Amino acid sequence: MGALFLLTMAPHVLFFICMQRFIGFIFCVMALALICGSALGEENKPVSDKKMDSYAEDRLAMVKHQIESRGVADSSVLEAMRKVPRHLF
Repeated sequence: MGALFLLTMAPHVLFFICMQRFIGFIFCVMALALICGSALGEENKPVSDKKMDSYAEDRLAMVKHQIESRGVADSSVLEAMRKVPRHLF
């Protein structure tokens, strides 16, 4: 729509048109965020139990020999590092 036409419209009509466009924009942004979030979430899916078990011993050894030995004593940090697969740190 031309700028002159918009200036001649009643304020409530102009507000309605602007709100329609804004809501459409927000809808597109939310849809894009949902699509991108789903695609990004693929890499953070849990590893199967069988694979996790194969790395669990290595992870526990890493925490014991590399993290605890360097003075990290916070039990919540150590517990998180024991549970979370290393590639998710």
